[in-house]
Amino acid sequence: MSENFPIYLDYNATTPLHPEVSKVMAATLGTNFFDGNFGNASSAHFYGNHAHEVIEDSRNNLAKLLGCKSSELIFTSCGSESNNIAIFGACHKFKTMFPSKTCEIIISCVDHPSVKETCKFASELYDAKIVEIPVNAQGQIDPHFVLEKVNENTCLVSIMFANNEIGTLLNVPEVFNLIENQRKQLNSEFPLLHTDCAQAIGKVPVKVNFLHCDLLSVAAHKFYGPKGVGALFIRKDVQIPRTILHGAGQERGLRPGTENITGIAGLGKAAEIANNEIIERLEMQSDFVLSLFNIIKERINNKVPIKVNGMLNEHLFNCTFKQVINELINSEKNYENSNNNENIENLKNCLMKLGCLPGTLSISFKGLEAMDVVSRLSDKVCTSVGSACHSKCRQMSSILAAVGLDECFAFGTFRISVGCGLTKETVIRAANLLADDILSHLPQQ
Repeated sequence: MSENFPIYLDYNATTPLHPEVSKVMAATLGTNFFDGNFGNASSAHFYGNHAHEVIEDSRNNLAKLLGCKSSELIFTSCGSESNNIAIFGACHKFKTMFPSKTCEIIISCVDHPSVKETCKFASELYDAKIVEIPVNAQGQIDPHFVLEKVNENTCLVSIMFANNEIGTLLNVPEVFNLIENQRKQLNSEFPLLHTDCAQAIGKVPVKVNFLHCDLLSVAAHKFYGPKGVGALFIRKDVQIPRTILHGAGQERGLRPGTENITGIAGLGKAAEIANNEIIERLEMQSDFVLSLFNIIKERINNKVPIKVNGMLNEHLFNCTFKQVINELINSEKNYENSNNNENIENLKNCLMKLGCLPGTLSISFKGLEAMDVVSRLSDKVCTSVGSACHSKCRQMSSILAAVGLDECFAFGTFRISVGCGLTKETVIRAANLLADDILSHLPQQ
């Protein structure tokens, strides 16, 4: 990263486009009328077939990343659309089968607005009841508490895998495994199990088998792909109806409309790179976060109380972060050598032992106004004061409120997220710039 540009530390909001992704996308556009991939993928001629091949190659790349079949993936315009298709599809399916029942949707209290707001609309459209599951101080859910809330009217359980603000990996694997076992005992296809994985894919290993999900949402721009394209995994034995867009039969009839060839090509390449680089990324992200935390902690040196939010807190203060990262890396290597059930289970266990995104540091300073720091450093360091959805208005983040963070810490919270394109030197420089500004504007205690 050039010193002429601000240091970007807001990878959870969006990631920069990977240079290799950019090349693949440019190739689909071409430089004159008849090169590139301008054809309609539904057309049965040369240009249509060429466009169709690009789509299917991308679908195969994403399938390899997620450990699923390519036929189980449809492309959408974004993660939010994928969430809408999953939620409305589950509600419509349930109400069609059981018109006299009141359908219920279970979500977590820390889910993304694209889930919460969609559920709110579903409650009006389908007269659905929304049940929000609380989290503990680390942003984690209790799997057995979720199971207790499931009943014969529950049509969908939708829980995000990685929280976008504090980085906690919610225990989706155990929750969904418990519910899946209960479904089998009752010989029922409900509730359907959906997870928004937008924030996790490309940062940690994500496999549909250890998540036990029926539906999984993907957003390309969160893992170095383009904006305006996403995907939805739909397990092969799950049928959901078309509820959002209506038109022709593209994407299994669930997402009609001529496909965005350039965007889909970019998503596919980003998925291919993520699959090849996941071990390197685990090492890089954790190294950068450790450097940031250690420099800031050493520089502040008890001049103001500090809290690290989420599951990362325990690892940093017990010095176990690199140990669990190394265990996860070894389990990923074993999985790559043989993706048998034992290695899948071990990969899941190591990931949940980590319990957080390795590249996310949510750190709070008592009495500090984080928004002021971000404003003063906006041309030097780019970070956020919570999730991107809250960054322009001064109100306590709903996520920080959900984990019980005191208001005196909440307004002094930075969400720092790192990723590809950064170097150790730029990260160290950013940490010192942040520490310099904080030390220059220490609050009165």
